[in-house]
Amino acid sequence: MDNLNAHIVGKGKPLILLHGAPGSLDDWKFIIPFLSDKFEVHAIDRPGYGGSLAVPSGNLEKNILAISEYIKKHKLQNIIVVGHSYGGSVAARLVNSHYVNKVFVINAPLSGYKGAKAFSPFQEYLLKNIKLIPPDNVLKLIMKTSLKNHFKGTTTENKNFLEDLASIATKSYTTLRQELLNLHNDLNKNPIENYNFNIILSKDDDELFKLQAQESIKKGAKLFSAPGLHYPHIEQPKVVAEILLTKTP
Repeated sequence: MDNLNAHIVGKGKPLILLHGAPGSLDDWKFIIPFLSDKFEVHAIDRPGYGGSLAVPSGNLEKNILAISEYIKKHKLQNIIVVGHSYGGSVAARLVNSHYVNKVFVINAPLSGYKGAKAFSPFQEYLLKNIKLIPPDNVLKLIMKTSLKNHFKGTTTENKNFLEDLASIATKSYTTLRQELLNLHNDLNKNPIENYNFNIILSKDDDELFKLQAQESIKKGAKLFSAPGLHYPHIEQPKVVAEILLTKTP
């Protein structure tokens, strides 16, 4: 099953980067230069996205299986796994793998959501109109709703990133749709068994992530704060990299 596309760079302990939904390995391009001196970085296109379009996808189980097989194929040991958003949901369920040394999740839903806003405005709109929106309209939706809700600033880099993200969402529309529709049930069907992981939480991101972070801390997780909204590794890559560099042996 392992046909995952990946960008591998650097030398040192292996570090796997898992993007959100939608997303691609390019989500990490601003932070990789800060990490590649210490780590062998594996930025992976998750199943159904980017260069991994042909890999079976659509739920947490398939993502966990695909990443586990990637680890075995590349004979990785003592790994650091970093996941953002949906990728963080996957990463948190790899804690018990004997190949994994440490896990960091960035602004990720960790369990089924109740009483809190679960999706960004783009995702909510997409879910409500999932049968009505053809893929070629995804670009307009993302550009209309995501910039002010996912970034503190409106820099050229942020705008360019969202244009790329829109293109990915359009090509990966089926996977994105399945992941969002299945997310609540998937999180409950695959509960986190070990909370020995680290949470990087943006100060101004969704209430859902804050509530679930507090619950996770009670169960053993550690919390680190980052500036910005949903994409701190894009807005403030040096800050997020510093957390990763100083909290890993």
